[in-house]
Amino acid sequence: MTGDLKRARLGVSVVFAVCGAAFATWLARVPAVQEQLGLSTGALATGLFGLAAGSVLVLLGAGALLTRIGSRAAVVLGAVVLCAGLPLVAFAWSAPVFVAALVVLGVGNSLLDVAMNAHAARVEEGYGRPIFAGFHAFWN
Repeated sequence: MTGDLKRARLGVSVVFAVCGAAFATWLARVPAVQEQLGLSTGALATGLFGLAAGSVLVLLGAGALLTRIGSRAAVVLGAVVLCAGLPLVAFAWSAPVFVAALVVLGVGNSLLDVAMNAHAARVEEGYGRPIFAGFHAFWN
């Protein structure tokens, strides 16, 4: 096992942990954002559709993007978009901005999810034994 492979495993583990923490941070803020924007439960549920919409948009083209730029570059891109979406959601000043921010968050989260799992598969292949569950443990 090479040092490069060990560093790749550590790097992918960190990405899984950051992705999990970022999403947990957003989930913990939902009640505060709902109160800040004065959204009813129904309006919040409707607004959350933006997260799903952003996710689906990315999932439709994620495979082609990863083929084009590679999983490592896609991890970086997904992480940047996810991290950009978090403050947009937290500081949304209106319901439409909130929905748009959730679309950005969904795009970043899904791109990062697909890319980090693809990269983890490459690292696992290099190890020649099952290590994938360890990556998912870091997400939690």
